[in-house]
Amino acid sequence: MIFRNFKNISRCVSYRNMHCKAGLSSLKSDVDWVAGWGGRPRPRPTPWSASTLVRKIGVLAELSGCGLLLVLTAAAFSGPDKYDDPWNSEEVLHPLKLVAELKTRDSGRHIIAVGTYSSFKGSHLPNAIFAGPGNKEKGLDLLAESFQKIPHDAEIIIYCGCCPFVRCPNIRPAYKSLKAAGFTNIKVLKLDTNLNTDWVDKGYTIELSTK
Repeated sequence: MIFRNFKNISRCVSYRNMHCKAGLSSLKSDVDWVAGWGGRPRPRPTPWSASTLVRKIGVLAELSGCGLLLVLTAAAFSGPDKYDDPWNSEEVLHPLKLVAELKTRDSGRHIIAVGTYSSFKGSHLPNAIFAGPGNKEKGLDLLAESFQKIPHDAEIIIYCGCCPFVRCPNIRPAYKSLKAAGFTNIKVLKLDTNLNTDWVDKGYTIELSTK
């Protein structure tokens, strides 16, 4: 069969170029073997099924790119490396600054966790309330409900910490929702890596959920 060396050819996707050449050489040998057929009349080929044809084409596509197909597929499912930030630099709050502010003033601000509830239940910032996740409609509804009765100029600090800040899926929708609702004093806590690394592991004050 043409693809009797299918397993060897497939491996070239993840190996070096030398393996790609080996796979291509093997494929060429198969084609030459069928084309020549030792000088004898070739029997009528059995038509391939649709699934078999797709599989064969996939192998050729992998060979043509020597792994490019897998690279593109991985990129498609990995998500963006960075999202556009809807806030300005003055609205970004760094952990050390918030720690200092919490020591001098523990009231007059609204700290909102806009990540997942499981994360909030594990540990959260002092006096924080949960209103998330920010990437779900239900979470945004909860966020809007939490601020129905507070002034639009109230100090609001939102944070997530589920993953690296540059690609957090919750913090940006939550900020946009608050901004669209007319709130003018929003701060975004910049947790570069995650909540554990940038807050808990540094020994900053946390609270555990009682619910």
